[in-house]
Amino acid sequence: MEEIARSKAELRKQYLTLRKQLADKFRKDQAIFQNLIGWEGYRKAPWLLLYLSTEEEVDTTRILEEALSQGKAVYAPVCRAEEEGKMDFYRVRSSGLLAPGAYGILEPPREEPMPGQLPPGSLCLTPGLAFDQKGCRLGYGKGYYDRFLQRGQVLAAGLCYEALFVQNLPEGPFDQRVEAVITEKSFYKLRDRKE
Repeated sequence: MEEIARSKAELRKQYLTLRKQLADKFRKDQAIFQNLIGWEGYRKAPWLLLYLSTEEEVDTTRILEEALSQGKAVYAPVCRAEEEGKMDFYRVRSSGLLAPGAYGILEPPREEPMPGQLPPGSLCLTPGLAFDQKGCRLGYGKGYYDRFLQRGQVLAAGLCYEALFVQNLPEGPFDQRVEAVITEKSFYKLRDRKE
């Protein structure tokens, strides 16, 4: 476990630096958006669980607006200040109602919590510094999405720049894999959802 944690910490530093150096972010974000909305898993999803991106992450602003315009129920995470590593999802009715919350990340108002039972086909777009070809994800080290995805209620997909879609990442016993990764180059189906 300690060796995996050390390895992840080292890779985190490398990939944060690499991501900062990527050129043409706007074009890459637009291509990721197009590859996402062309995917059947997105088109059929009645509910979209969507991270609200920071400046350096794959931008989700356009995805949010598109999903709302299509009538999808969109939910975004709110990190629990009192319980590190845990988050809840709340309904996003308009991007104009978002406000900075934990870690300076935009959050929806805490008015409409996501129900415990999600409709079949619901999709969770997960953030990550890097993803690998098995669906492993290198996050930011707090475990928020691993804890959430452990419930197995959603189809999980990662948004990632092609330069950060790698062959192999270290995987710990609590890490949760995604079923697909979308980059500016392509859509990659990695595995079927475990039931």
